[in-house]
Amino acid sequence: MRKVMMGLTGTLVVLGVALGPRPGEAVDSCSITGIYSLSGFALGDTEVFGVLVFTPNGPCTGGTFIGNVTIKQGGNPATTIAPTGTYVVSGAIAISITAPGLVTLTGFVSQIANNLANAIHAAGDVGGAINVGLTMTRSAVTGVSTILDRSPGALEVKNTTSLSAAYAFTVPANTLVGGKLLRGRLLYDYTNNTGGPKSLLIALSFGGSLIAQQGSLLLNTGFAFGELEFVLGDTLNSTFQNGGFRGVHRDPTTGSIPLLGVGSAGENLALTQTLAITISHSAASADLIFRKLSVVLELL
Repeated sequence: MRKVMMGLTGTLVVLGVALGPRPGEAVDSCSITGIYSLSGFALGDTEVFGVLVFTPNGPCTGGTFIGNVTIKQGGNPATTIAPTGTYVVSGAIAISITAPGLVTLTGFVSQIANNLANAIHAAGDVGGAINVGLTMTRSAVTGVSTILDRSPGALEVKNTTSLSAAYAFTVPANTLVGGKLLRGRLLYDYTNNTGGPKSLLIALSFGGSLIAQQGSLLLNTGFAFGELEFVLGDTLNSTFQNGGFRGVHRDPTTGSIPLLGVGSAGENLALTQTLAITISHSAASADLIFRKLSVVLELL
């Protein structure tokens, strides 16, 4: 086991030299932001996969993260953890990621472009699996992609408290098989003319599974707008999917409110499944309106 770790560490050092940032490209916590899909293996037949969402601090020296990570060993039932912790960027390309009792990782940042880190390579312990080697890829990496859907028309959800689809797309069978990733961006506006604060719930679902959900937001009266970036990816075995969303709701009184959620599902990718962004109002009123303005959905 020790030899495996030494070999992995040696590989990380070599890769760090080859893939490190070009001169003049700074690496700090502000370079590491957003949703990263992760995958890797521990000693033996243990597979580790999931997503981490990084939020840098103001000084760009560290930050916080939340995640949803699945650990699967051979034919044993998979276990899922939801780590919450901190990360620190130091030196030229070094990073440490820690969630007490769950995650202890060290590694390096690579593929810096426009002050955004598109990849993190790390090794350590994750949820009881030791000597794990991981690669994390930022969901916003641009490259070869296919536009699956453009939905520019407005769609309103109002006069109901039921969980309702603001956007839905039927994902054809086998679309995500082989480690593929869906990435989408939704723009919306929100009107509350009821005379008092009301709550809004936002969720991401795939097939029959709830992937992620933002807790109810207490929103003031008036007009607001927001944006949501969401991702969903296959974990290479076509049995588990991980995904999440992040965004911002610009409230007329309190200002910007962050939107954030991560999770996983276990849908059969060989079958047609529906990807949906759903919302729920706390009151049924014609004066309480969530309006989807546009969505672009890509396959990476």
